[in-house]
Amino acid sequence: MAQAAPNPFELHYRADSLYDQGSDPGNPFELQVRPISQAKKSAEHSPSLLLKRQLPARPEMERAQINLSTTLLVLVLLTIYFTLYRSQITKAFFAFFNENQMFQFYREQEGRGAVAVWTLFVLFPVNLGIFLFFALDYFGIYFYTTLWAQLGTALAIATFALLIKFVVLYFIASLFSLQKDINRYIFLILVFGIVLGIIVAPVNILLAYAPQGRNMLVTSTLGLIALAYLFRALRGLLSANKIILTNTFHFLLYICAVEALPLLLFYKAIKG
Repeated sequence: MAQAAPNPFELHYRADSLYDQGSDPGNPFELQVRPISQAKKSAEHSPSLLLKRQLPARPEMERAQINLSTTLLVLVLLTIYFTLYRSQITKAFFAFFNENQMFQFYREQEGRGAVAVWTLFVLFPVNLGIFLFFALDYFGIYFYTTLWAQLGTALAIATFALLIKFVVLYFIASLFSLQKDINRYIFLILVFGIVLGIIVAPVNILLAYAPQGRNMLVTSTLGLIALAYLFRALRGLLSANKIILTNTFHFLLYICAVEALPLLLFYKAIKG
C-alpha cells in the first residue's frame, strides 16, 4: 500500500514547453533580456566600447618590441651625435641660455650652411614623436588597432608639424623681405630643438621601461616643453622688436597661426 500511494516528497518540475515559450511571466526574478539587435545598437553608440574595440590585439608583445626598438634608436642617435658633433652640442647648450653665445654660434654656422645644426635637429622630431606615442599610450588614446601604426603616426605628426612651420617661415621671409631676421629665428628654433631633443631622449627611455612613475614623467616633460617654448618665444620677441613695432598686426597673426596653433593641436591630441 505504501508503494502504491503517491510520494509526498515527489518534486513536480515544470513542463518543457515553458522553457520553449521564453520567460515565465509569473517569476518576478526572471531577467528580461534585450533583443540582440538592440544590444548591438547600444554597443555601437557606446564610447567606452568603441575605445576598447580599437585597443591593440596583442598590446604587451607589441609594446615590448616598440620599447626595445625606440630605446635602441635613441641610444644609437645619441652615440653618433655625441661622437661626431660634441662641440656643436656644447655650443648649442650655451646658446640656449645666453644671447651672446647664440649670436656667436650663428655667425660660426652661417658660413657653413648650418649643416651640423640641421643634422642635430633631427633628434628633436624623433624624440618628440616617441614621447607623443608614450603620452597617448599613457592616456589610453588609440587611433589604430596596432601600436606600430600609432608610433608611425606620432612620428609623422611631429615631423610634419615642424616641416610645415619651416615652410611657413621661409614663405614669410620671401613675402616680406625678412630673410635675415627669419634666418636668425629659424636658427633659434634649431638650437632649442637640439637641446630639447637631447633632454627628452632619456625621458623616452624611462617611459619605455619604468613600470611606475609615468604620470610624473609625462606631466613634468609636458611642463618642461611648455616652459622651453615660452622661453624661446621671449628670446624671439627680443630679437624681433623692430618687426613688432612696424608690423604689429602681421606679427600677431603669425603668433596665433604658426606658434600657438601647433601647441593647441599637440595638447588636443594628447588629451583626446
